[in-house]
Amino acid sequence: MQLPFNKSLYYSGEYYDSIVGCASDDFSKKNISFWIEITKKCCAIGSRVLELACGTGRITIPLAQEGFNAVGIDNSESMLNLAHKKSLELANVEFKEGNIEDFESESKFSIIFLAEDGFGQLTTIEKIESCLACVKDSLEPNGTFIIDVLNPNANYLSSLWSSSNRDISAVFDDPNGDGMVTVARSRAYNFTSQTVTMKLFFKLPRYEQEIVEEHTLRIFFPVEVEALLKYNGFTIKEKAGDYDMNPFGATSPQQIFICQVSG
Repeated sequence: MQLPFNKSLYYSGEYYDSIVGCASDDFSKKNISFWIEITKKCCAIGSRVLELACGTGRITIPLAQEGFNAVGIDNSESMLNLAHKKSLELANVEFKEGNIEDFESESKFSIIFLAEDGFGQLTTIEKIESCLACVKDSLEPNGTFIIDVLNPNANYLSSLWSSSNRDISAVFDDPNGDGMVTVARSRAYNFTSQTVTMKLFFKLPRYEQEIVEEHTLRIFFPVEVEALLKYNGFTIKEKAGDYDMNPFGATSPQQIFICQVSG
């Protein structure tokens, strides 16, 4: 039987939202409230804000609902189509297709940010430096750039050693109403490239064939991010270890860097 798609399921808007929806409600609420509060702290209501790798607008749309003029950039047409549908009643939000390492903007932003490991999509130094150059060109004077990436602490790294086997990542109703979708996951760490390759195994109703996808993210260690920011022209104003803005420490789950262009 022919499969009903020819692109990634993970980066398909409806499937992605369903997978993310399987995460804990506490994480989702805390994550979105963090971005609203940090944006209010860094700039005035009505300011222009840009989310890179915005997906289906899970964060961009709430920022627009709070009164910011929000723009989201993503390279998934499916994600952006769903983001448009979810924000039809908002005049102050815009979604554009583009790559985070070479995006262009006709106007400047008070805040540009990469949430939830979006920075990890930049798997090479060339892509990282290209993205940071675009951010510098697109920020207003004294504008703020925020990176949110996982902290590869001892617990996280040890979980990678034991994650070669599959575990169930998500179970949800198929967006097409055909039954239940099960998504299993395995991960493998590459020491040479400092990347984690995640395999996703999709079991869809009515299809015997299992769909397997691979997605790769770069792992960033704390001093590494500091060096990348410094030598690409950014000054770190604040660094936190979680969405409650607690100080960063060895066991922190996140690395949150709040930066401005140096000079």
